[in-house]
Amino acid sequence: MKTVHKHILTPHSGDRDIELTAQHHFLGAEFITHCKEIWIWVEVDTDPSAQRTTAKLRIIRSGDAMPNDAEHCGTAIDQYHSEAYHVYCLAS
Repeated sequence: MKTVHKHILTPHSGDRDIELTAQHHFLGAEFITHCKEIWIWVEVDTDPSAQRTTAKLRIIRSGDAMPNDAEHCGTAIDQYHSEAYHVYCLAS
């Protein structure tokens, strides 16, 4: 079976390590205005014996440089400040 987990990032906090199952799928990102957070949803396997991995998430603003091997996880837009936050998973 599978489930969806939410991970919370803040725009200026730096990289964040999260634990995922080896078979995962990033579903999207959203900027939550009232708490100024970025929420990332990831579909993961619920099998307790599933292989686990650690992923490093980084928020990159439009126009900023990013590593070549980064995987796009989602984009969150702060509509009140005209800012876009692109969330990438860095290769381990």
